[in-house]
Amino acid sequence: MRGVTREGVLALALAAACAGFALASPYFATASNLLAVARRSLDLAMVALGETLVLAVGGIDVAAGVTMGVASVVVGSAILRGAPTLLAALAGPLVGMLLGCVSAVAIVLGRMPPIVATLGLWGVWRALLYLLLGGHWLSGLPPVFEALLDAGLPVRGGELAVLPWARTPMGELRHGDMYRTSPGFQAWGL
Repeated sequence: MRGVTREGVLALALAAACAGFALASPYFATASNLLAVARRSLDLAMVALGETLVLAVGGIDVAAGVTMGVASVVVGSAILRGAPTLLAALAGPLVGMLLGCVSAVAIVLGRMPPIVATLGLWGVWRALLYLLLGGHWLSGLPPVFEALLDAGLPVRGGELAVLPWARTPMGELRHGDMYRTSPGFQAWGL
């Protein structure tokens, strides 16, 4: 069909799902629920954004989830050990970048297919996660951790919103500008 895009079909499916959920529950379409969902899904959205860039250049990273798990445990462990909140919050992205760099080295310098390298590193990161946890789940996080999840910027009448810088790249991807425009196409090459 002419004029129908994958993005358009996806947007319609998302709208239909949201309408269905809103009809099924009076709590779904409330501002507090939508804000809670946005806050709680920001970490996954950031991983998905990175994975989208990897897929766009023809690769794949099957270790993204366990990499996020290792980074999360590092953050939680730092908080439990009394590290300053900002330092603990920065530890997660730094660990994620470090593990991602190991994957990149295996793929580029080791000349391995991305699926092979990241599948192998998935097992390594999973073993690392097991060692970091000492064989049991991390629990007993102080309230400061919940405060990190709820942090936002004040907007309109004291409401809190998720970080606006996280919305900009996702908005670009949502509209397909990254692969339909010349600047967007050049950004994929970076």
